[in-house]
Amino acid sequence: SDVRSPQAKPAEALKTSVPALLYLVQNNLQYVAVGYLDAATYTVSYQSKIIWSGILSVVLLNRKLGSHKWLGIVLLAAGVATVQVAGSQNAAAAAAGDKDAAGKAVGLVAI
Repeated sequence: SDVRSPQAKPAEALKTSVPALLYLVQNNLQYVAVGYLDAATYTVSYQSKIIWSGILSVVLLNRKLGSHKWLGIVLLAAGVATVQVAGSQNAAAAAAGDKDAAGKAVGLVAI
């Protein structure tokens, strides 16, 4: 296999630069999310991408998931929902104000 510089094949460089830029944006958004969310909410909410990957692989790619994988997706979704509800109740009990709620919303969108 011949190793060449990216300048020799601009089309190949473009093919690899698009995922690289998306990865860069994703990583920066994770730092934004960490700044606005507590550790438990961030960690559990970040795992929600597994839920969406499973569902979209069935919907878009017509894949079949076994019952154990569906059970895992349902349990993970229940865990994410539980943490979100508990976090909302804690925020309401503390009456932290609109700034805290807005920051949490920014963090969840950034994930």
